[in-house]
Amino acid sequence: MVQSLKQWEEQRKWTAFIEYCKSGLDSSGFLRISITTYLKGGRPEWVESQKIKIGQLLPTIVSAIMAAGPTLEEMKREHEEQQKRHREAEERRYEARRLREIDEKR
Repeated sequence: MVQSLKQWEEQRKWTAFIEYCKSGLDSSGFLRISITTYLKGGRPEWVESQKIKIGQLLPTIVSAIMAAGPTLEEMKREHEEQQKRHREAEERRYEARRLREIDEKR
């Protein structure tokens, strides 16, 4: 998106999604590609320009996506392990509380 040089009245068009409308901005005509999934090390982004066309960026983009696969698998595995540890801790607390209640009833 680039700052528009048009007059305000020319820019203003009715939209049902005013909160999403970026008034004063027009398309630059260039593509912007980004990986929006959280990855360790930031969010990679590539922007097409007059000098660099999207065709030249494609090998870099594809290699970044391929490299993100193992990282995402590792993050998923760590998340599952963390959930498993949390469930086990919750089960231990529940069992301790159950045994404490049994002792109190005696």
